[in-house]
Amino acid sequence: ITFNGSTHFLENTTGISVRSVFLAARISSSTQQTSDLAQVWGDYYSGGHVALDPRSPYRFSFDGNGGGSARYMLDAGDESSEAISNGVDQPWSYDTFHAIGATFSSDRVLSGQRLGEISGSLAEHNFGGDIGEILVYDTELSSDDKALVQLHILQRWNGSVNSSVPENVENLEIKNVSLTINPSAVNLSWSAPSIAPTGYVVAYLSGEEAPADCNSGITTNVASPFHSLSGLLANTTYSFRVCSENSFAKLNDRLANGVSISITTLAAESSETAAPPRSDLLSCWLTAAAGVFTTDDLEVTGWQDGSGAGHNAQQPSSGNRPVLIETALNGKSVIRFDGEDDYLTSSSAGVMRAAYIVFRISSTQQMSNELGSLFGEYTKGHIAPDPRASSNVRGFSFDGNAGVSASYNLDGAAYVSANTNSNAQQWSYDTFHLVSAVFTSDVSLSDYKIGTLGGHFSVGQHQYGGDIAEIIVYSAELSAEEEEELEDYITSVWGI
Repeated sequence: ITFNGSTHFLENTTGISVRSVFLAARISSSTQQTSDLAQVWGDYYSGGHVALDPRSPYRFSFDGNGGGSARYMLDAGDESSEAISNGVDQPWSYDTFHAIGATFSSDRVLSGQRLGEISGSLAEHNFGGDIGEILVYDTELSSDDKALVQLHILQRWNGSVNSSVPENVENLEIKNVSLTINPSAVNLSWSAPSIAPTGYVVAYLSGEEAPADCNSGITTNVASPFHSLSGLLANTTYSFRVCSENSFAKLNDRLANGVSISITTLAAESSETAAPPRSDLLSCWLTAAAGVFTTDDLEVTGWQDGSGAGHNAQQPSSGNRPVLIETALNGKSVIRFDGEDDYLTSSSAGVMRAAYIVFRISSTQQMSNELGSLFGEYTKGHIAPDPRASSNVRGFSFDGNAGVSASYNLDGAAYVSANTNSNAQQWSYDTFHLVSAVFTSDVSLSDYKIGTLGGHFSVGQHQYGGDIAEIIVYSAELSAEEEEELEDYITSVWGI
């Protein structure tokens, strides 16, 4: 059913109790008003609806003005880990039929259902596009049933989903590395099968024999064809099995048999990578000198967290990958972001109280009217150089829209007073700097992004253009003596 974005709507005024809703909808780039919410279904005033939000592009709204929140799924993506009132973790696209699933955090008692428009005035937040199907449940479905409903919608309205039994991965390789502090790590990589799966499962055990399948042993779900494991015992044999997964295949046929491989980790004393001080306080440690996954063309697919916390960064999309530039600084590699759409992201993070980043902003790649985020998340707190002449020129933003503040210095100078934004010490284009930032309170990150802001900004808005050599994040403030040790470490590694 096509709605014209201005006067069309359907409604039912009978009350209904709702916990989950799944629907097929396509928002039109030609008829949707970009200044309005696009109400697809629900009751705004009872606090339970599904609306696409083109005002802050590609977001969703589930709460209305009744305070509701929902975990949601888009197409073949995983369900969001937290219930949200609105968000953009999984952005929609114009002119594409999407399968959208929303499970409200509590039962929503609606006074009716309205499709295509919020209030009945024919002028408020109309939907412009097509609705193919809506399924409403008065209970929460199991994870398997949610996947099956999404599959039903995708197969009927999108036609792009493969529901066959997954094939085995190919070219499984393993590299023993010594990046992490305590005391050993391995990097696994493999090639996707010819029919792309929805994900992979990595299972492992100590000893010569891999788990019999990917439902046993110590298991981890990953989205991309690589995975790093840290904190393993030194000089110990581990065996791994990697299975491709298709969450839309029959429930008992979702995993391939898998491919196995074994390795003995390095001895503890064989570490070749210098480490920053106070490793016990590290929340995340990313160095381009080691632990970077790339394609044959040096596109960065992953960046291993050397802290042992497992907060690895990745980029499965080939069009958004930065590149590794070898021997760029003091004989070591750096990661270069194009300032257009390159970024890395992690689905997990920890507490950021202090952060130290070696970076170089490019005069040819950084957009002069956009922030360039180095690390963090816009809604929680970040470290973002600001080139905008109209505001904080060649300074930094720390708050995003979270209101947090930090004191900072460049290249070991004295710290400036804490602020949400400051350019008391200014960076220079085409020069490697060390920025040290200490936040006035703990910044609890559930995820982080490198190269893009996140929050309600879509990829392509406020991108970083330049190089990053190392990111060191601590969960506590360092003492003056410990900071001197860290600066000595940076000088020894990067020569700045």
